[in-house]
Order: sequence, then C-alpha cells, then structure tokens
Amino acid sequence: MVVTGCWANVSPPGACHHEHTHPDNFPSGVDYVKASVGGDTIDFHDPRPQAHVMAPRTTKLSTKHAASFNINAKVGRMVLFPAWLAHSVDIKRAQE
Repeated sequence: MVVTGCWANVSPPGACHHEHTHPDNFPSGVDYVKASVGGDTIDFHDPRPQAHVMAPRTTKLSTKHAASFNINAKVGRMVLFPAWLAHSVDIKRAQE
C-alpha cells in the first residue's frame, strides 16, 4: 500500500467540513490527535441518493435504516473508511 496524500486539519470554533469524498484513493481515514466536546464527530452519508425516497416511517433511529450516522472522535482513535463514502464534519461548537 502506498500513501498518496496526507494532511492535517486544525479546526477553530465555527469551522466545519462540508460533505465530500476523496477521489483517486482507496481507503481514507482520520486519526484524532485532539478532540474537543462540541467538535468531536465525523458524519457518514448514504451514497445512494434515492435509497430513502420510499423508506418506511420509523419510530426509533437506527444505523440499519439511517441516511447518515456519526462516529464520536476520541483521542487516539483512527477511523478508516472507503474513500468513496461521503462524509462531513459538523460546525465545531467547542471553545479552545
């Protein structure tokens, strides 16, 4: 395996990363060196745009039928995922 790109993000309060993918890569990932409460999730989005058009009504949220789900960041946690999987980071509400 060859690492073809690598970068670091330091997000100040109010920063976010809009939904995106990483073309020309196979795996993507994030490694949390620091994670503040209020800026500590990464959201993954269903890549099938029409998958939820006819979804049945639900009474309880579940990753089995969600259009997106998030993972909490923890210092030292690495999250690997397919580069084609759309993901985003919500607005950082934490104060440093």
